[in-house]
Formats: sequence, C-alpha cells, structure tokens
Amino acid sequence: MDRDLSVLVGQVAAAGGKPLDKSTPEEGRAGVAGLMAWHGPEREMDKVDDVAIPAPWGSIPARVYVPSARRTPQPMLVFFHGGGWFQGNVDVWDNPVRALAAATGAVIVSVDYRLAPEHPYPAAIQDAYLAVIWAADAAETYNSTPDLIGVAGDSAGATIAAGVSVLARDIGAPRIGFQLLLYPPISPEQDTESYRRYADGPLLTRAAMRVCWERYLPNRDAVTPYANPALADAAGLPPALILTNELDPVRDDGEAYARKLDQAGVSTRHVRMAGLSHLSFHMFGRVPASRQILEEAAKAVDSWR
Repeated sequence: MDRDLSVLVGQVAAAGGKPLDKSTPEEGRAGVAGLMAWHGPEREMDKVDDVAIPAPWGSIPARVYVPSARRTPQPMLVFFHGGGWFQGNVDVWDNPVRALAAATGAVIVSVDYRLAPEHPYPAAIQDAYLAVIWAADAAETYNSTPDLIGVAGDSAGATIAAGVSVLARDIGAPRIGFQLLLYPPISPEQDTESYRRYADGPLLTRAAMRVCWERYLPNRDAVTPYANPALADAAGLPPALILTNELDPVRDDGEAYARKLDQAGVSTRHVRMAGLSHLSFHMFGRVPASRQILEEAAKAVDSWR
C-alpha cells in the first residue's frame, strides 16, 4: 500500500463511522461529503456554468467546466460521478472534476443524474444519454464540436459512462468518441479474485458494493448491457482509457472489461495504479500517487482526435 494512502486509511479507521452496508441512503449521502477534505486546492477555471438539461421528467442539473484552451476546438467530456449510484452530486465532486479539466484541457459537463433507490436503473442511464445529446448540441457554445464528445466517470459513474456508450452505439447517435473509465464496477456478480482478496477494503468493501448494486438494480432479472456492460457486444464501442486500483475489490471488473474491449478490436489502454485503493479520484490533496489519474487522462485526451 502507498505510504500516504496507509496514513489516510488509518485516519479513516480511527474516525469510526457506520459502514456503508449498515447505513441508510440518507446516512451514506451525508457521509460522502467528507471526501471533500481530501481534495486539495481548488483549480481555477476560465468559466463555470450551472445548467439545466431538458428531460421529459423535468430537468437534469449539470455543471460545465471550461479550462484554458490547449487546442481549438476543445474536447468535451460528459462526466458521471461515483457514489454507488445512490450518493454524490456535482458539489462533492466539484474539486476533482476541476482538476481533471485543468489537467486535460477538456471542457467537462458534470451531471447530477437521478439517484437510487428512489430512482433505480434505468434512470441514471436515461439521464446520461440525454446529457450526452445536450453536450453534442451545446458543444460549439463551449469551443468544442460534436466530433469531440467523450464520456468519463469514476466508480459507479464509470459504469454509467460505459453503459451509455453501449446505448449510444446501439441507437446510432450521438457519436461518443472516447471513454475515460476510472475503476468501474462493471458487473454485479462480485465473483472475482479482487473481490475475494479485498473484501474488507481498504475504503470499499464487498458488502458495501453489494448494497450499492441492490439499490441500483433491485430487479436483477431485468438487467441489460446498459446496466452491466460486461453483457454487451463490445464491437464498435469508443476507444477507452481504463484505470484500476491495485487494492480495490472492483479492480478485476475494470481489467476484464479492458480485455473485452481490446479483444473486440476497440483501441483500449489499461493502467493498474500500484498501491492505490478505491476512491483514488478524491485523493489528489492527500495521496500524491493518485495524481497518476490526471497524468494518464491528460495523455489520452491529448492523443484523441
């Protein structure tokens, strides 16, 4: 385990707190705000807009981050936050998303999709799809172009990004040109070696992931490839960068998905980040090794045409 991560894990253990699998959704949502203490200094943006994406059920809140342009037009990433499909919002994820925008030079649309269990699958995927359509329509307003629309997310949000990529491929529009998937829990099966080895963490347990999946997918018989991309035909999906953490129960999910994409002829790069755990996207201010996420994402976006 990375030395700085070890210190952080020790502090979390000493603080106590109710395990996620023993918490109500409301308790989990309150607790996730504690991640903000790990984020470090706020990155300045050239522009930040709070927007409302039209939807048949009302509107979907989102926040658009415009960093200094490194090229014109700028790439645009539609980002979905983690939190087990039932926690999190654009405010808690604000700082790491700013860091991602600053590192990559990409305009980022961070989406406040509807949360389970009040809104189980397919609500998040429906919101994600409408957000990608909105981004393609709004791209020129933000110095981008519909040809440079990608998706990104961490943890559960990465699974949403993967699922909406499958959906857009199946429908035929809008075109998604790139996937940035940060340690995605791709499948609800939880039968991999990493789930067994890291069942008790650090920072994420197998029991917690079981509760997350149960809240998101209360009807397991209705699961589709949009909820579980491991079931999808991978041919024709967008190029991907998939980052996994060595000490993470969901590690093998992301690595199996990287192999699936590669075997289907999808241009895919996978990086396992040594010594890191789940939640690494939130650790830029506490665990310097986690900034590898920003370095790898910057290289991938720079090469995206």
